[in-house]
Amino acid sequence: MKKGVPYRARIGEKYNKLTIVDFKYENKQCYYLCKCDCGETRYIKCDNVIYGIARSCGCIRREDYEDLTGKKFGQLTVIKEAVVDKDYRGNKKWLCRCDCGNIAVVKGSYLKCGHTVSCGCYQRKRTSETRYKHGDSCDRLFNIYNKIKRRCYNHRCKNYKDYGERGISVCEEWLDKESGYLNFKKWALENGYEENLSIDRIDNNGNYEPSNCRWATYKIQANNKRNNRIIEINGVKKNATQWAEYFSVPVSRVYYRLKKNKSFDDIQNRGVINEYK
Repeated sequence: MKKGVPYRARIGEKYNKLTIVDFKYENKQCYYLCKCDCGETRYIKCDNVIYGIARSCGCIRREDYEDLTGKKFGQLTVIKEAVVDKDYRGNKKWLCRCDCGNIAVVKGSYLKCGHTVSCGCYQRKRTSETRYKHGDSCDRLFNIYNKIKRRCYNHRCKNYKDYGERGISVCEEWLDKESGYLNFKKWALENGYEENLSIDRIDNNGNYEPSNCRWATYKIQANNKRNNRIIEINGVKKNATQWAEYFSVPVSRVYYRLKKNKSFDDIQNRGVINEYK
């Protein structure tokens, strides 16, 4: 392109498919009358011709036009050209029916390059599948599982000092990021899980693992605490609560005997314990 050449001096020059035939000035705008290689003539702004914005009378775009009616792109089947305004680049939009039944208006360029493959349902489905793991986030069992991990690994948990700080951990099978909870759930359902039971470690110094865990009542758990005081009578070991239950006396009486450092011979009605004497 020659710079500094007046508009009128360019008559006869050819730009792309346009040959300048004449020049006119109208409404403070300069126009060239151009003849296209296809034979059609039309007025086009001078700068659009010179700078290549307009390459033809419009026949290039018509030659590039592709009828997408009936074609399928992803989950979208093109019904017809949409009767809507074209975008600023002149791209056509098409009315499409998605496999889910919804209707969508999509740019032809988006259909052909694979940018849009559905009405939006495909992306929503993928997002849902990515986020969905087991669907138990509100279940009691999942809450128990989270509490187990929290008290073993979360330093801010108030019970961490009694678990993680003592070296208590969760086995790899239950700690796995992808299938840990599912493995725990399977074990729980196969080993007597009920809504009125809670998880209990058989060995208080052991880890959370299938061989060291059971589902127990609160009473059993209370009797299995590591801070319980174990009382041995004639070789039989029980905690204070268990002895009180065995002899059908208040647990306060057992603690009283311990406090006074007295013999257990008269623990029951101040009589002699026959079975363990």
